[in-house]
Amino acid sequence: MDSTPDVTELSDDELKEKIQELTAQERQLSYERRLLHGRIELAKSELVMRLKGRSDGELAKVDVESLTAILAQRLPDLERLEGAEPAE
Repeated sequence: MDSTPDVTELSDDELKEKIQELTAQERQLSYERRLLHGRIELAKSELVMRLKGRSDGELAKVDVESLTAILAQRLPDLERLEGAEPAE
């Protein structure tokens, strides 16, 4: 991003133009953020589906119900999942 000029030095028209430019940038970033959130949700959903389908191996030790609850909030550090013991 470029630096924001000193707004006190801008004319009224320049200031209005700058506001429009920044608003357009914010809309674009917001759109891209929503796309990324959608991709993250798809990836998390795929991970949960894969974990539910496993019957052996390291990922089978993960408590799927707890993982689902965690993923519903936010994606945890995947390192925490390694070596996780099944819930009793």
